[in-house]
Amino acid sequence: MIRINLLLTKKSKGTAVSLRLGLPSYVIFVIIAIVAVILIEGYTWYWLNSTKSYLTNEKRTLEVRLSELKEKDGKINISGAGMTNDDIVKYVNNLKSSRIFQNVQLTESRQVMESGIPVYNFNLVFNINLESV
Repeated sequence: MIRINLLLTKKSKGTAVSLRLGLPSYVIFVIIAIVAVILIEGYTWYWLNSTKSYLTNEKRTLEVRLSELKEKDGKINISGAGMTNDDIVKYVNNLKSSRIFQNVQLTESRQVMESGIPVYNFNLVFNINLESV
């Protein structure tokens, strides 16, 4: 006579192993994968947010440094910066030698320190000769 035992016995080493929680191993791996994805997304969000903040601050800094140009009643006012006073003088002389610009006057030039570097801020006033254009 052949006897068949249908009762559960100890599992062999080749079968899937469950942890003490009673969950199969694939469920544990899915949970670990989900946690890993959440951590990666969190780090990516933090990195992108800090990069955005840095670029926003850099944009503000660069906008402040842009040369300002205003026009009122045909008179143009320019506020800008140059590395040396000679650069500003050359710029003014080039404007004066042009036929388009008239009455070019350097109203202010002063040295300031920006990030430890000496920079010359200046203000110019001039008119535009539209007849020569």
